[in-house]
Amino acid sequence: MDCMQEEVITTMTYQNQKSILEQDSENVVKLEIPEWDFERLVKEGSVNQIDNSFATMIGSNKSNIVIAGHDIPIVFHDLQRITIGMKVYLKKGNKMIEYIVVRKETVKPTEVQYLEETEEERLTLITCTDYNQKRLIIICKKNNIS
Repeated sequence: MDCMQEEVITTMTYQNQKSILEQDSENVVKLEIPEWDFERLVKEGSVNQIDNSFATMIGSNKSNIVIAGHDIPIVFHDLQRITIGMKVYLKKGNKMIEYIVVRKETVKPTEVQYLEETEEERLTLITCTDYNQKRLIIICKKNNIS
């Protein structure tokens, strides 16, 4: 199978799954970065359920929301260019939470402490980098807007 066929199949799979997810609009989770006009649907799951179609909210942390996804165009490829200070939004139904990017680092895949619960409320975004040899970690602090 050539790259063009693979891309068409991936796009079709994404569109089908997106339609299914959007049917439950009250429970659809969206990750948005308005500065880039970046919007991704997020499914709930585990580390083992990360696929080539969507970012995946993993774990059951209350204060550290962790979303991981592959470094491919329809998922998290754009995260490579995120910068400190950018606003990131997490939306579910009519509820929206604003976060500010406060840290960006590249780590070994074995450094899993970023999946753990934290004292402060935050959003952690994770994607692969360096040909899947490392992980890009984006830490976002909850912006408590009055």
